[in-house]
Amino acid sequence: MLRKTNPRTVWLLLYLWATYLLTRLFADFSSLTGYPTMSLNAMVNGTAVRPFVSRALVPILIRWITAHTSEFFQYQVMIGATSRGFATEFYVHGYTLEKALLLALTFCFYFATALIIRALARRYYGLGEAASWCAGLASLAFIPLLFTYYNHIYDPPTIFFSAAMLMACTSDSTIAFCLVFLPASVNRETAVLFLPVYLVFHFIRLRPLLASDRPRFLRRAAAPLLCAAAMAAAWYAIRFQINQRFLHNPGGVLDFHLLDHNLQLFSAAPVAAPWSLFIVLVIAFFCISGWRSKPEALRWSLLLVFIPLFTGSILFAYVEEIRHYFELYPMLFLLALPSVMETLGLAPTAEATAHHS
Repeated sequence: MLRKTNPRTVWLLLYLWATYLLTRLFADFSSLTGYPTMSLNAMVNGTAVRPFVSRALVPILIRWITAHTSEFFQYQVMIGATSRGFATEFYVHGYTLEKALLLALTFCFYFATALIIRALARRYYGLGEAASWCAGLASLAFIPLLFTYYNHIYDPPTIFFSAAMLMACTSDSTIAFCLVFLPASVNRETAVLFLPVYLVFHFIRLRPLLASDRPRFLRRAAAPLLCAAAMAAAWYAIRFQINQRFLHNPGGVLDFHLLDHNLQLFSAAPVAAPWSLFIVLVIAFFCISGWRSKPEALRWSLLLVFIPLFTGSILFAYVEEIRHYFELYPMLFLLALPSVMETLGLAPTAEATAHHS
């Protein structure tokens, strides 16, 4: 008699397959083979140009794994990453252990992101088992739509850490938030934008006390404020040490692109970046639709990260490069989710106003 297959096992296999395909797409759209000054080898060796070299988490992990694992393990990673023509374009300049480890890390970051977004979708919208699994799967499927120009090695962990910090805030776990925030700060300087998100979650929880017991509110609010200040100091120390480490690398702490790119883009017709414009309009439509009925904490989180991130991108990035906004991806996906489900006739079954609203 055949044993019934556990549905959870089937979903996990689907997640693994989808993550594998996404990792291949990430590698095919990677810039790490065509630009020697920011190639994977230069990133790992610490000789890449700034500011790319300062996004140091993945290079640190690759160096650590290389130094602390056996040759047999490294060989198995190589075999797994290079079998069946995996990411052929990525290996156009040869097979290396660093590239194999990057693919393995990218796979892990994407897979974990999907599981976190699945859990957040259940928590915010009360989705059933199948619907929540579908939501996590969809979160993987939509990521390639945001690939513009080239992917960088810090993009997958950026999405993962953003989702993980959002989950920590949702779960009201300061310890979890700190444990995620510190490596996120090593990965990219934009991690600091999530400190206001951490505070707004606490404020929403404590807001009932503001009218009924103001002294108690102030006492309760002191702890997250002090914690946020300590994390801001830790972020500054991390970024200062990284910038000092690569002080003599070519380039600057940030690239100034207002004059050489963004002003020219703004002065051109809106169709100068048609794909980016189309994706932004679609995402904005589904996020804004029914805005007030969506979770308040998610709405504030999106605004608190988007405003400084977009302002900074006007000055220091290609403003139409959607992958530059990966920090927003978990909030955008979760805010758009109920609108997309409603459009498909699959509206969330419970808790329409959601957790923390």
